[in-house]
Amino acid sequence: MTEYEKQSMRLTNSTDYSLISVGASKSAVGQIIGKIISMIFKIALASAGLMVAGDVVNKIVGRPNSIDHTYQRDYSTPSGNSAETTNTNVSSTQNKYPLKSDAPLNGSFPITNTSDNIGNMIIQFAKDVYSGLDGKDNLIKSTARYNAIKEKIQFANAYNPGSSSILIPPIFTSKKQVVDYFIDDVANADTSTSSVNKTAPTTQV
Repeated sequence: MTEYEKQSMRLTNSTDYSLISVGASKSAVGQIIGKIISMIFKIALASAGLMVAGDVVNKIVGRPNSIDHTYQRDYSTPSGNSAETTNTNVSSTQNKYPLKSDAPLNGSFPITNTSDNIGNMIIQFAKDVYSGLDGKDNLIKSTARYNAIKEKIQFANAYNPGSSSILIPPIFTSKKQVVDYFIDDVANADTSTSSVNKTAPTTQV
């Protein structure tokens, strides 16, 4: 439109009005419209190229992308299964690690938002909820469902990297709820700990 205005002013301000004709004006307008359409087309192609490049990068680093059709995946649960989405209260069935305590989760934690801090926060949740997990950080990190929970929380914090707090997705309401998603996998992978009773036996006096 700016180019059209310049062309109109150039024609209007010409000292030789005999050179101005309706045909010339239409030709100038047609050229300007052609340039505008060409520019829009180039911008659209460039945007599409950037989107494809972004999807390729996301695929390489394992993030959701349209190439693998993972943008629409439901990350509310580790498996992304829609049937499991409605059941957020998964209970642990393992009996290697006795229950210590549980606590409700706040909407955020005052920790710098980094991938390592998110992972360490989840591991600390596990140690707060169950005993017998000291020194088993690497074992916890090796389980698929721990990494799925970590990915879920990272996804919720993707838009504020390096911020002073880590947001907790509202689907999680307690520490035990978070830990119970993966603690059975940890127990199954742990060959150094024998099974224990969840509740200590009572002694008769």
